[in-house]
Amino acid sequence: MGNVRIGIIGAGAMGEAHAGALAQLPDVTLAGIATRTRGRGEELAARYGIGAVHPDAAALLDAGVDGVVIATGDNDHVAPTCLALERRVAVLLEKPIAGDVAGAETIAATVARTGGILVPGHILRFTLPYQRLRAEVAAGALGEIVGVAARRDRTRAIHEHYTWIHPAFLTCVHDIDLALWMTGSRVVRVRALEHRVAGDPQPDIVWAQAELASGALATFATAYLHPSDVPVPTSDRFELFGTGGVAAVDLTQPALVVHGAPTRAPDWLIGLGDGTGAMAEEARHFVACVRAGRPSPVIGVEDALAGIRVADAIVRSAASGGGDILLP
Repeated sequence: MGNVRIGIIGAGAMGEAHAGALAQLPDVTLAGIATRTRGRGEELAARYGIGAVHPDAAALLDAGVDGVVIATGDNDHVAPTCLALERRVAVLLEKPIAGDVAGAETIAATVARTGGILVPGHILRFTLPYQRLRAEVAAGALGEIVGVAARRDRTRAIHEHYTWIHPAFLTCVHDIDLALWMTGSRVVRVRALEHRVAGDPQPDIVWAQAELASGALATFATAYLHPSDVPVPTSDRFELFGTGGVAAVDLTQPALVVHGAPTRAPDWLIGLGDGTGAMAEEARHFVACVRAGRPSPVIGVEDALAGIRVADAIVRSAASGGGDILLP
């Protein structure tokens, strides 16, 4: 396959991020974007050289593409994903792949039935520090992994904006996926607690513990309480404890701070819009899968489904006041 025609479904911030990465790849044509907001679609089409603006996923697929990036809201993933897979169009699907277990299972079943290509957009698997950590684990540098400790905090603005999605699905799902990837094991038991202000649709703190089939223990913590007007709005740390050593990825302090009005900390890991970073690496990987007609060797739908099941268990345990949730 020479030139690859890619479409984008969803014109929000993530749709634009994917468009920016794909627009810089050679032999890739951004054939179209599907959005309910035509004005926004036309804006992105002009900015990134997208060929056409379509009112919905079906119209985009009718126009003919080799692959699509689905960057709609998580509760709107199932229908366009299954439609694309049925038409033998490869899919890069933003995380979480669905807003609940049933939706994720539907997508996984469609992949299995159609034999289609689906790359879950778990961006951290394409981020260099976590790739290096995975390589250390694979080389046996830490011995047997017996513990995982993850923290991924965000600002109050995130809490106020993402009112429809529980933090277990929004931020914890990243660390759940990393834990499953690093250990090569599955979660068998979950217990969690949360803090929720009366009247708020979602909690602002979630702390969870998990037991893996390997015997390893994991903790997942997230809090949406950082001030919204600070230049460094994240606090991320991921630790692995092994019988032969300990390793950590600590992204609490950014590598780049631009002091100005306002002061900013551009994300050098995910991408700066210049073809670098994990967003560009993920885009290159997806296009390579489309060209080769093969599934991703980095992450598959069953990996993403496993993470969704753990996130769901966290939500259910927290709602019950911390009771054990057992997973098969």
